[in-house]
Amino acid sequence: MAHKINAILTIAIPTYNRKDELEKCICSILPQLNDKIKIVVRDNCSDYDAEALVRGFDNSQIEFYKNPVNVGGDANIARLFECCDTDWLWVLGDDDFILPDAVKKVIDCIEANPDVIYIKFNSPYVGSTIGISGFLNAMKPRSAFANSFFTSECIYRINGCQNDIYYQYKYLSTMCGQIARVICHLIEKNDRCLFVPELLLEEHGSEISWARLDLVLAQGLLLDFMYEFKDCFKSNIFKDYAIYSLHYIEGAKAPLAQKIYVWRLLVSRLGMWFILKNNYPQLLRIPLVRILPANVYKKVRNLVMK
Repeated sequence: MAHKINAILTIAIPTYNRKDELEKCICSILPQLNDKIKIVVRDNCSDYDAEALVRGFDNSQIEFYKNPVNVGGDANIARLFECCDTDWLWVLGDDDFILPDAVKKVIDCIEANPDVIYIKFNSPYVGSTIGISGFLNAMKPRSAFANSFFTSECIYRINGCQNDIYYQYKYLSTMCGQIARVICHLIEKNDRCLFVPELLLEEHGSEISWARLDLVLAQGLLLDFMYEFKDCFKSNIFKDYAIYSLHYIEGAKAPLAQKIYVWRLLVSRLGMWFILKNNYPQLLRIPLVRILPANVYKKVRNLVMK
């Protein structure tokens, strides 16, 4: 039975087959619990008894739900958005562990900014933005968009944005439906977002549960649904997609033929000139890392990446 409190923030943990990490994640939150917060664990049909682990904490501020079948990681996250019954939602990866003052940072931030719909912590851009134009301005720094859908550093306002879940499910196959819902909301409404530099995580899990090439292919769908706004998005979202896509293609553990296939799709969507213009540091890095001594390469990389 859920604890009857006047919580304003749900810390939601989607999990699948990570028993030790889930336990450590919950333990990092427990010392910071107060009546403004509750924890929701949604298990994606793990092979072990995740409910027994959660019930073992014997804490009425922790709710547990289990999907009858594995619906996939993105759908599991979407379910957390759909079922959230507090004003604010923080989706925390089961292998992400928060700093001792992280909850206070989040509560202070949402209480000081009750009108924003999205808060990004650990942001390269710092400030408040209005509408889609302001959001896109915040996406201009390198990797800003790639970090924008890393949910463990993002806080979402649910109250007043419930209908946005439609967009999250519509663009679920992009592997970043949570930020697609924010973008679609801002296209329709001139609401405010907040970007702050403070850190929330003490440790971020190193185990990647998604394939790099799958991400490149999936997020290529973003270019399709955003095509009518391409003139606005090409200097921020499209640019960042081109940058990390090339990095992921190069670093993927996949046959060369598959890499070439994904590369051809990337070129067909963005164009060769667009990729070269925005990716020259990465294109220089790929051959240099193979021919230069490590210490020399590091100096060149730091110079090029400035």
